[in-house]
Formats: sequence, C-alpha cells, structure tokens
Amino acid sequence: MTETLSIRLDPATKHPLDALSRQSKRFKSFPAAEAIGAYVEQEEWKLGEIESAVRELDAGQAAWQEPGNSPHFELLAVFEGRRQWPRRL
Repeated sequence: MTETLSIRLDPATKHPLDALSRQSKRFKSFPAAEAIGAYVEQEEWKLGEIESAVRELDAGQAAWQEPGNSPHFELLAVFEGRRQWPRRL
C-alpha cells in the first residue's frame, strides 16, 4: 500500500520533471518516490555508521588508524565538507 505526500518544487525542477515524465510515459511521482527511497536508504546507512563508530569509541574499541585507512576519518571529512557521502545506489 502506498501513501500520498505533497511536495513543493521550484520551476527549475518542475519543468524538467514534467518533460521527463512525458518522455518516459511515467507518472511524475515515480522519480520522486525513487529519489526519496534512495535518500532514506542513504540516511539510514549514514546514521548506522555514526552510531557504530560512537559505540566503538565508547567501548574503547576504536584503534588509531592512519587518516587514509579509517572510515571514521572518512566520516569526519564528510562532516567538514571535504568529501561527499558515498552513493549507494
């Protein structure tokens, strides 16, 4: 079962979405649902990684690693804006 969600789009997004919808012969809601699904999956993964890292640190299980080899340093780079979150699609 699906539920309805209303969103507001600026014209710079809506007009290309309308065109893509016509070309692909799909409802406009299809790419929106796909994008939201990908976002939810990415955020769940990200929060899971953060919680895991915090648990390791709290338990004293986090070993020092060189910056290029540690997922914790990668996470820090993302928070500092030096890296993008990895896409998992």
